[in-house]
Amino acid sequence: MSASLPERLDPWRAAQAARVFTGTIELARLPRLAEAVLGLAPLAQGQAEVCYRLAFERDPRGRVRVFGDVDAVLRLPCQRCLGEVAVAVSAPLRLALVRSEQQAEQLDETLDPVLVEDDEPVQPLDWIEDELLLAIPAVPRHAPGECEAPVSTDASPAESEPLLETTPERDNPFAILASLKSRGRDDEG
Repeated sequence: MSASLPERLDPWRAAQAARVFTGTIELARLPRLAEAVLGLAPLAQGQAEVCYRLAFERDPRGRVRVFGDVDAVLRLPCQRCLGEVAVAVSAPLRLALVRSEQQAEQLDETLDPVLVEDDEPVQPLDWIEDELLLAIPAVPRHAPGECEAPVSTDASPAESEPLLETTPERDNPFAILASLKSRGRDDEG
């Protein structure tokens, strides 16, 4: 059974009922992600969206685990041309809910621990947002040859040219040493 994701939920009850949540959420519901990127490219007509799937379960040892995936198309600044580049990101969720640091240390390396108090509801949107923030590439950029041309300003062509000063050619400072060295050889001979 699939249901829409609530703002807060009791993870212990969700695991007991083997709840699965799938759907989409708008960027506006993920404020930290909205600040980190230029926006989200619309997946279809309408708002920019993040697709998610979260499945709550208990493992044979009784631990609550959450498995799922989040997908989005993020609009990021290209580090080559500073234009906008759409980057598709997909992030898996592999979480284990624990009640203590000791339980967290006993987990398999494939699971990320989430410390949760017994009666404390969780906010699954935070998990989705965290995973997408971690999935943002360190250096987003267009493929080679696909960068946008820089945006022109109203400045005249002379003003928009790079400000490179031309300096008159100077003698190589090591040329003097070379001449001294060659003179020294001439004197020895």
